[in-house]
Amino acid sequence: MNRYIPLILVICLVTFMDYMDSTIIFIAGPAVSLFFEVGVSDGSWLVIGYDLILCAMLIPLSKLAKRGHARNMLIVGLSIFIVGTVMCFFSDFNYWVLIAFRVIEGIGAVLCAATLPILIVTMFPEDMQGRVTGAMLTGAGVSMILAPILGGWLTGEIGWQYIFLVNVPICIAALILSIRYVPKNTRSGRAHFDIKGMLLSVIFVVSMLMFFEDVVDGGLIVIAYAAVCVMSGCLLVLHIRAHGDNGIISHSILANKEFRILSTSMLLAVMLIEGMLFLIPYYLEIGWGMSAFESGVFYAIISVSVVFISIPVGRICETKGCRNVLTLGCILSAAFSLLFIFMEESWGSVILVLTLLTLGTAYAIYETAHYVRLIRHMPGPLKDEAATFGTMISFLGASLGVSIFDIFVDVAISQGLGTGFRFCCMVCIVMAALGAILTLSVRNMKDGAASESS
Repeated sequence: MNRYIPLILVICLVTFMDYMDSTIIFIAGPAVSLFFEVGVSDGSWLVIGYDLILCAMLIPLSKLAKRGHARNMLIVGLSIFIVGTVMCFFSDFNYWVLIAFRVIEGIGAVLCAATLPILIVTMFPEDMQGRVTGAMLTGAGVSMILAPILGGWLTGEIGWQYIFLVNVPICIAALILSIRYVPKNTRSGRAHFDIKGMLLSVIFVVSMLMFFEDVVDGGLIVIAYAAVCVMSGCLLVLHIRAHGDNGIISHSILANKEFRILSTSMLLAVMLIEGMLFLIPYYLEIGWGMSAFESGVFYAIISVSVVFISIPVGRICETKGCRNVLTLGCILSAAFSLLFIFMEESWGSVILVLTLLTLGTAYAIYETAHYVRLIRHMPGPLKDEAATFGTMISFLGASLGVSIFDIFVDVAISQGLGTGFRFCCMVCIVMAALGAILTLSVRNMKDGAASESS
């Protein structure tokens, strides 16, 4: 057991780093937007610039890691992430330079994210993999709780730039341990990297996000984005079909009807949650006048819910299947959206805490049950790729959720930020209803078999 401790530390530190970076930026977002005098729409690129790289490159890089390149990818990824993070700290002179270095951070992050599942499967005996996964989730949970509080304090007391230094010692420690303790690569055949598929996916994702970012302004550029998005999407589908299970995404996965329905349901859920997670700090800090630290403390309530509820949700999924618990997640999503629609600052902090706990519970349900359900509806050889595909959907949903909710805020902003936020909550209720319909339309499975109640 002792000889595995350094490897477990590497996995925990990398997971901590990833969740810290993606969570802390939500709290600092309003302060960064005010500093550079950009609106909510442009401010969303703090999230989108990072996530679009992850959703476009995760699957092809995961396939490369499986062919014996995990160690090198992890070391290179951590090195790139350190450079990107430090340069973000020094980028307070121009907003779009900051976004460029966020993209570099994303490249480092996706190289790391693609290797972790491979390290767990190949470096640990089967009877240890569950404990290692649990340790990894613990690292994620600790960072999710610390990030909003630490980010709020740094943003309010020192400056938003300093949030980017939090991860530097974590990354350096992970890099040193990786160089010292992660075993040399063992190749399993000729590495295949689907460059054409990756480029098509990047073009498709970027053009789609640019379309949603600029659709309110209109003009020929929006038409151009739409045309590029449609063309690259069609070419990507043809490319996947032509390459079968050797392309960027295995054709067998996309040919599974139930998997397509579940993926759509998961995408809606992630868009709903991530869109709200992006807007809540703006609403609390600009709409309610909270400090960044106060907003961060309230935001941490969501993370606490996720940490303590995810494991019980996983146990329910193991014994009862995922369909009912996901339906509950849709109901809770509609509930917290309804509460936000009618909530006033005069209601006090108790109602706000209860609403955020409800949001966190829905988040925990979606984060856990959707992954389990996607994997269960795939045959054995494709389960690992189904899990990677689910992670890609999470990043895509995060980017789309932030972009689309920006549109709704821009449309309603003339009536005030509060009106825009409430309109987004109404959209959340519709998305939750659609998610429930899709969730209930697929048979329930537990322990690899269809439930008798399905």
